[in-house]
Amino acid sequence: MSSTMIGRLQPHDLVRIDCSRMGDILTPEDPAAWPSIRACLRPTPFAVVRRAGTQRGMLPIGVRGEQRSQRFAAWLHPRGICQTIAPEMLRVSDDTRPMPAFQALRELERRMGPLRYPWGPTGSAGFELATGATAVTASSDLDLLVRATVRLAHREAQHIADLCVGLPCPVDIQIETPHGAFALREYLHSEGQVLLRTSGGPLLVDDPWHLPSLCLAVASVL
Repeated sequence: MSSTMIGRLQPHDLVRIDCSRMGDILTPEDPAAWPSIRACLRPTPFAVVRRAGTQRGMLPIGVRGEQRSQRFAAWLHPRGICQTIAPEMLRVSDDTRPMPAFQALRELERRMGPLRYPWGPTGSAGFELATGATAVTASSDLDLLVRATVRLAHREAQHIADLCVGLPCPVDIQIETPHGAFALREYLHSEGQVLLRTSGGPLLVDDPWHLPSLCLAVASVL
């Protein structure tokens, strides 16, 4: 995979890893996590792109284990990527398990069809749809990502929130801007600044789509 393709990958994208060369392409942030990372990737060779800058040409990823507490940060060389899956590529199918999170997603597919912004499931629902590995439980919330490269008007944000009313489970929506992501719920209820998650760390900002030059420098720190 070329550096140009790596540049197109975004937080929450899933990557399939070539586990036959794991020792050459992966660097755990914590070397002690190697046995756990290997055990997680062998049956399900997928990881999620983390919100961090690249490091020496390597991609920041998170490896998911069977338990919620099992999350391992690592760095992945581009040559180890076999496939990429963005959240907006994921939808339920006839084979999807009848869990509340998937039932909510199925209903949202109907309700959000005309939405002008790309969107899709992340978290456990996105992981299970992409990999086929069981990740969603009966108590799982539904995590969604909406990519808004242009400003999301308050009335549009409220419309998206309204679409999630009356679903079988709670829905947590993150709005992705060119500079980072913020929680839709906070955006709607905040009277001032919102917390924007960037590759350089969290920032309190007035406008998630337009950052002052100083904030842009902080947000782009690798």
